Amino acid sequence: MQQPAIATYRFRLGRTAYIRNAVRCWLLLGTLLISALAAIALSIPLWNSYAHTLTPYLKWQDEIVILLGCIIFIASIGCVLVARLLFALHAGHHKSMVTLEEGRFLTVRDLAAENIASIISALRTAVWCFGTVLVALFPAVLPGWTLHMADPVLAVLTTGLALLLCLGGLVLTVGAIGCIIMGCVGLISFCQKLGAPQRYELVNGTGMRIDRHLLTIICPGSSESVIDLKLLNPEDRSELLTLLRERWLGKSNAWNLSLGEEPESTADDPEYSKALV
Repeated sequence: MQQPAIATYRFRLGRTAYIRNAVRCWLLLGTLLISALAAIALSIPLWNSYAHTLTPYLKWQDEIVILLGCIIFIASIGCVLVARLLFALHAGHHKSMVTLEEGRFLTVRDLAAENIASIISALRTAVWCFGTVLVALFPAVLPGWTLHMADPVLAVLTTGLALLLCLGGLVLTVGAIGCIIMGCVGLISFCQKLGAPQRYELVNGTGMRIDRHLLTIICPGSSESVIDLKLLNPEDRSELLTLLRERWLGKSNAWNLSLGEEPESTADDPEYSKALV
């Protein structure tokens, strides 16, 4: 913990938590980069391997190129999100994860490992949406085969069936693309908030609750934040809780609890969960 000014306290992300989360981020980033590069390496020769003439149907090569393009897009989005989280982890470790200013303002960063799970969940949702588009577009490939059947009657029947499937696939594609567009818009806000500092003014109406190492902050007009205090060093946790207790109760050293020493033994104690109101 550093005190660069008389009434400003900065609590940094602990080294162990920083290394653990950073390693996970780098592993995920490496996986995404390899996936994107592999998709690019496969798509370039495939793109050059067939003629790009205009046809009323999709070629099977087009379907594979679209698949590889989806992989590149999803991996690129994932790289941006992971890079954003890595930047937040670096700032939380070298600058501040929790800052208490003049006893009136509290600035926090949510740097828990759950952020990585949220990124993976967002990418998984994107995979399902793009997968739906690919499945819906597959009937558009069928006329390229049915039109070349030797039997004219069979060619007409199968092509007609393929066109009916294309209509259903078109509806499904439009819906999936709409979900993708809305998801991309939501990802902008998600990326901006990922590990970003959230500032709260400690006034009447602001509520804080400590429950099993989780600091929950609720303030009218601001989004709720849940901070895992185990990410801080043990001495910083104790110091932060003492300062917060002083702010809310106006008593010096009224609550000096070292959560890093016996969290398991006190986790089930009703007195362990305390509300600051």
